[in-house]
Amino acid sequence: MQATALEARITRNLPSLSPKLQQVAHYCLQHARQLHLCRIQDVALRCETQPVTVVRLAKRYGFRGFLDFKMAFLTEAGVPPQVDGDTVNAFGLAAHLLAQARTVWLQASAATTQVAQCYADMLRVAGLQVQWRPPLPWQPEPGDVLLWVALATESAAAPQGIPVVRISDAPDASPLHHAHLCTPPLGQGLQGIPAGLALAQAVQSARHSLRIQ
Repeated sequence: MQATALEARITRNLPSLSPKLQQVAHYCLQHARQLHLCRIQDVALRCETQPVTVVRLAKRYGFRGFLDFKMAFLTEAGVPPQVDGDTVNAFGLAAHLLAQARTVWLQASAATTQVAQCYADMLRVAGLQVQWRPPLPWQPEPGDVLLWVALATESAAAPQGIPVVRISDAPDASPLHHAHLCTPPLGQGLQGIPAGLALAQAVQSARHSLRIQ
């Protein structure tokens, strides 16, 4: 796979880095396509250093922290999936619901937790406040949106009076009976990380058009 501009820049600058930063940089380059799945503690542990060193490397390349840094590898390498005519409206509705959310509450099963975390990270980079859904009973507040990442065969009760965006692995997933639900069939199954990138980019565009900072 062809190196991204960020990877090429890091590679060129390797000789100028300190030994510890070089070690972290090498790890990031070797795991560029999986880095978005790593916590900063994981990278620090594998590089036998401290999280502050990982942050130093991220800031050296102009990023605010590790989250922005690791997602940049994916942003540059990812190719957003094509959204066909049958899903354009659902995709657009999902982006606008999320863009206007005060808080996005994330719900996932054991089977989808890892992918859901990727969506959460990407949406945070897009400027959203994303939290894992608290246990029931839960009383949503105005401006809350539920992001439900689940397999098509999974079902769960949704709280009343809250917009729901469901990300599923099949376009014919059984919908929740809610007026604001949209079920865009994004990506290949639930392994389609570029789908999360596309949604985050759409949310960012929607926030810009709505003048949301």
